[in-house]
Amino acid sequence: MARKIVDVTNSASLYDILSQTPKNFNKNNYFLKELQEKVNAEWEYRPNRVDIEYEIRPQSNINVGVGLQKEWQPIEVVIQTNKSQKGEAIADDNKNIVFKNIFEDRFRIGSKFRFAPNFNLEASEEKKDVWLGINMDKTSMTANLIIQRCNGVLGSVYLDKQGISHYHYEPVIQARDISSTSFSYSEVAVSPQAHLTITAQYNEFTSKYFINQRFIVGARYEDEKNPGHFKGGQVYRITAIDKDYNLSTWNSEDVGLIKLYVELTESSPYDNWDDRIAYQNDQDIHLTTETAVKGYSIAFKTPEEIPSDLYSEELKFTPVLISEDGEEYAESSLKIKTTYSLENWPSRLPLEDQSNYINFAEFTDNNEYYFTLSRKKIYINGELVVSCVLSKEDSPSGAEITTTFKMVVRKPEK
Repeated sequence: MARKIVDVTNSASLYDILSQTPKNFNKNNYFLKELQEKVNAEWEYRPNRVDIEYEIRPQSNINVGVGLQKEWQPIEVVIQTNKSQKGEAIADDNKNIVFKNIFEDRFRIGSKFRFAPNFNLEASEEKKDVWLGINMDKTSMTANLIIQRCNGVLGSVYLDKQGISHYHYEPVIQARDISSTSFSYSEVAVSPQAHLTITAQYNEFTSKYFINQRFIVGARYEDEKNPGHFKGGQVYRITAIDKDYNLSTWNSEDVGLIKLYVELTESSPYDNWDDRIAYQNDQDIHLTTETAVKGYSIAFKTPEEIPSDLYSEELKFTPVLISEDGEEYAESSLKIKTTYSLENWPSRLPLEDQSNYINFAEFTDNNEYYFTLSRKKIYINGELVVSCVLSKEDSPSGAEITTTFKMVVRKPEK
């Protein structure tokens, strides 16, 4: 009976008028005011009234500072089970929440909520599931939103305003419905598929996802042979991104949800399984050394073999100048200078900030030159490049002699 006004003069119940929706649908409408009063009067008697939390986010999804700490605030709602057109209850991972304020407009498709299975607001964060708004009804007389439980997270790397790398874990819906899940469902057989459809909130993190970006997806378990470290899961890469479902006609960035279409891909020895962060660079990484002058080279007395990885444990390096015959030039070795750099360092940042990641020091002791290296924190964007240089003025050959090697600084501690 929407948009139809009938004569209720002789109606047995005053609430009969609540089903009549006149054409002038606005906040001053008499019928809407009556409806809000009815909802208020009955609210405290609703048996499925619970407390949940909602995420406070800026109105603009994208124009916010990376690293912004989101806040969660409590709200009281009525939570309901969704039913199909046949009246059958849909899976428990889908809920419908009804708000007390019939004009509620703070929430939309893409809004996040969270609550524990027992709706205890004091429960720890790891016990609270995150739910994502996937559909809503703005034409009904009461405000409601359909939410779906996020059944996993995607780990990625982002740079804060200072250019420092951090990990971010985005709650996502990993293809829960049977039409796009990791299993192709039919009444005859269930077969595993190599493709997934992943739905996430469109925000300052997910808007930066790109084609061929890799993620670790799936359950993990502790490695029995290496306690404290984890295995399990599979690596997927993005093959297509759908972020075209705008919530407004003219604002191209007003997007609630983003869909990622991913396919199974091979893993890399540089994938971080402990932190669930997949490596994004496909080129081979190996230890390299270069010598610019034939007949002389800079070798290392210590260590005997330069390790490919650098961790927090301090390593001592003693470079020396030697000839093709293996003769050591002690006096020239004292004049070797060493520099280091991190690959793909953000150009907007001063080079001095690289010391936030690497401990480096040079020493001369007992007529011997050496330097030490250790890692302060993981650097994701590239490798550590170390160069030992003997200037042409100090070189017995009259030419500059250089030896360079690389070390991986992205792996978690052993």
